[in-house]
Parts: sequence; C-alpha cells; structure tokens
Amino acid sequence: MGVAFFIVLDNPDPGFDTFVNGKAVAHCDEIEDITQLLTLKSIYDYVDGDMDGFLEEGYDNEAEEPAIDSSKYAWFGAAEGIAYFSKIKNHIQSNSAALQNAEAIVADLDEYIDLLHKAASIGAKWHLEVDH
Repeated sequence: MGVAFFIVLDNPDPGFDTFVNGKAVAHCDEIEDITQLLTLKSIYDYVDGDMDGFLEEGYDNEAEEPAIDSSKYAWFGAAEGIAYFSKIKNHIQSNSAALQNAEAIVADLDEYIDLLHKAASIGAKWHLEVDH
C-alpha cells in the first residue's frame, strides 16, 4: 500500500507541516466514479500536469533528488481544492456504507482540506503528486 496522493505547495517553506497521508484516497478505486457522479474534475486533473517534463529533467535514479523547475507545473488555488475535496468528502460521508475504507478516505480528505486552508492563509497554490 505504498502509493499515495500528496499535496505540494508552490511555497517550499510555508512555515507549517505539509505532510498528508493520501494512501486511502490513492487506493480508493471508486474515486473516479465519485468525481464523475458529482460532475467534478478527475482527481488526476490535479496531479502535476507536467510529469513528462519531470521525467525529461533526468530523474531516472531513485537514489538522486530530482531537479524540479516549478514553473513547468500546473498550480491550483487553495479555494478550488478546498471546495473539490469537501464535495468528495461530503459524498463519501453520506454514502459510507458503499465504500470499504470510507473512514480512512475521509481522514485523508480532512488532511487535504486542513492543509489547503493553511495554504490559503499564505496565498500558496497547490497540486497533487503521486508517491510510489
């Protein structure tokens, strides 16, 4: 269960912890169905929009740190993320019996929402990245 969606801010030193778990959301097979049902963007629309650019920068050795040019990545406003994850969370809470791991998914979404509120307080933008 190593895959996780985590939030990256455009401010590398925001003054608060940016850790979120994100494993339950990444392993929620129904997440795409939920976003479609709610007529929301796919969660993958928020994943760094320039993965090809990331790979072209020469990160092919897991032992080395990638050289990241943040100007190449898509960034989103915190309010958009708060609204997005809140809608998904509300749906899951209303339909928790339909999901095997609803409590853990809601906990991840709460972490996202909390982090995005902090990001909003400093005017930071965000996107998701996938940790393997």
